[in-house]
Amino acid sequence: MSDIYLRLPDKAHVSNTKVFVVDCGDPTPENGQSSTASGTTLGQTAILTCNEGYENTGDDTAVCTESGWNASASCVIKGNLDDFGITH
Repeated sequence: MSDIYLRLPDKAHVSNTKVFVVDCGDPTPENGQSSTASGTTLGQTAILTCNEGYENTGDDTAVCTESGWNASASCVIKGNLDDFGITH
């Protein structure tokens, strides 16, 4: 039997002869934007921002891990709810 050599993509893992690549997908928060210039695979960083009129009460960056993005942004409307005629 001869040896078999595989060229694995960057950020690939080998687990019991199975090869898989972790891709965390789109980290864009609701009412926000994300920048993933280097991609969405294991170890890559996303910059998370909120749209105009919203503020981020969560994280500014997230890193793709084996279990998904390790952080998230939470974009909420800026200002006092009374300014928008919303009673609470």
